[in-house]
Parts: sequence; structure tokens; C-alpha cells
Amino acid sequence: MNNEDTEDTEEIIGSTHSNSYDGILSSSEELFDPSRDRYPYCIVWTPIPLITWFLPFVGHMGIANSKGIIHDFAGPYYISVDDFAFGKPTRYLNIKNQLSQEQLENYDSNIKSGAKCFRSKMYNFFCQNCHHYTVHCLNQMKFKNRNIGIVEIGFLMFFYGKYVNGVSGILKTWLPFLILLALVGLIVVMAVVIPSVVLN
Repeated sequence: MNNEDTEDTEEIIGSTHSNSYDGILSSSEELFDPSRDRYPYCIVWTPIPLITWFLPFVGHMGIANSKGIIHDFAGPYYISVDDFAFGKPTRYLNIKNQLSQEQLENYDSNIKSGAKCFRSKMYNFFCQNCHHYTVHCLNQMKFKNRNIGIVEIGFLMFFYGKYVNGVSGILKTWLPFLILLALVGLIVVMAVVIPSVVLN
């Protein structure tokens, strides 16, 4: 079964219909469940080993549909569905309150359309990556009623994204970077202190 079939199956299994704006909002709150990787109407983010350790603002990004199922551009011609690359999300940005009723109603179809588009694209870490896929989906649904770029979505996640499970999400995001920073600091201190001790 390819990932397009998986996407269709997941949407059928997780399907919950609501004809009202309030119903859409309330049902998404009920489906929100980080233990099952369910983040309805959310952009999600997780660290990339080694890269995020040195550059904590760089990570892997995806977008979840109305059922909370994560979609991410995980490699050449491949949209991963419900199998987030690089592990579970450590941060999420809920955007449902920023969407109009029309945007909410077309939300899933825009993600599915974006996935279809990116299944024909080669992956490039610098100029055609997971952030580009997420932004493509958001621009299709006219998020913020204008086109946004990867820098803006990265800024929003870095400064406004919430941590999954509080302290646990913070540690998974920042601990490797802080350990490396402490090691660098220790090396610098030793490089300054030891020669001065020897000279004295």
C-alpha cells in the first residue's frame, strides 16, 4: 500500500463530520491527543538529529489534517502520512482559530492537494523541503489571506509554537544544544585557564 492509499484509509477511519463552524472547532479539540500523534489543524515540528543540536531553530515540519493525522514531505516524491519523519513532534502550532469557516471546510482538501503536488517533486534540503510543503498547503488555503514563506512559518513556530507535554518537549528540543553549548564553554574556559596556571 503506497502512502496515498494510506492517507485515504486514515481519513476514512478517522472521519468525523460536522456541518457547523462550532462543531468543527469542538470536534478538533476532542481529537487532539499527543500520545497518539493527533494534532488537528496544527503545524508540527521535531528536531533533526545533529543539525538541530547545532542550530536549534532548524527542524522537521509537517501539517496535520482535521483528524490530527500528520502529513510531511519526508523525501523525494514522498509524503509521509501518520509516520512523522525523525520521530514524534516536540512542538506544535494550532492554527484553527485563525481560519475562517470556509478555510476550515476546505482544509483537508488543500492538504491532500498539496500532497499530490509534492509527490511529483524532488526533495532538496535547502530549496524544496518539508517547510516548503507546509507553506504550500497554507498558501493554498489562503492562511492569513496572503502568501507566507518558510522564514515566516519558521518564525511563528519558533516563537509561538507550544511544547508537547511541557517540560518533556522542552528537553527534547533544547537539551542536546545546551549540552553542546556547555561543552564548548568548558573547552574555552580550559583553553584560557590551563595556560595561565601553567605560566604561573
